[in-house]
Amino acid sequence: MITATRGGMRSRASGFTLIELMVVVVIVAILAAIALPSYQNSVRKTRRADAKTALTSMAQTLERCLTQFGSYSSANCSITSPYDSDHGYYSVAVTRAATTFSLTATAQGAQANDTQCASFTLDHLGAQTATSSNCW
Repeated sequence: MITATRGGMRSRASGFTLIELMVVVVIVAILAAIALPSYQNSVRKTRRADAKTALTSMAQTLERCLTQFGSYSSANCSITSPYDSDHGYYSVAVTRAATTFSLTATAQGAQANDTQCASFTLDHLGAQTATSSNCW
């Protein structure tokens, strides 16, 4: 766009055209479409630590029960089941008998979209299983 200035000289106005602005918007949209799913996947992987922490913490509590009272299922050993993990991304269920236990963490809330590792299990032998083999 050419405009008149003082003294009769013409100069070009500075600024962005609508086309330039639209090109930038399209580029930003493409970058966001690529980056957002990758970021969400990374966040889901990070939240899996909440399940692992909850399972190992409860396993330690149950081992203390066995040491103190001679049984995982002693009445003196009060365990709440199910309970939410520290950050609430997993619900942990406890199944216990006198000499065995099994802990299962199931994804909930925002973490429920993590279909690859929706469930983690830890037992009295230390066996770790999950929905997929690469979760632990």
